[in-house]
Amino acid sequence: MKRMNIQPAYKYKIKDMLISTIIFYAIMVLILAALITGTLHFTVNVGGNFRSSFTGFGFAAAIFLFISGIVAIREDLRLFMQNGIGRKTTFVI
Repeated sequence: MKRMNIQPAYKYKIKDMLISTIIFYAIMVLILAALITGTLHFTVNVGGNFRSSFTGFGFAAAIFLFISGIVAIREDLRLFMQNGIGRKTTFVI
């Protein structure tokens, strides 16, 4: 019977998802900082009160997670099969 290498495959997948999530949120923070800087600059130039709100970041995160989930199923299956883990075990994990 083959030995299944669940732990190394699982660690690799967690590391991969963590890197992509950090990159996504770093981009979101940069966009938010650019919007705040632009708003502050616009308010100073106009010299009056300027009210704004930033929405849609939760929606962007939901779309990111949805797409990551769709992509992860096929990628995980191939990764786990290369490490000797069957389809049934992959779907249980």
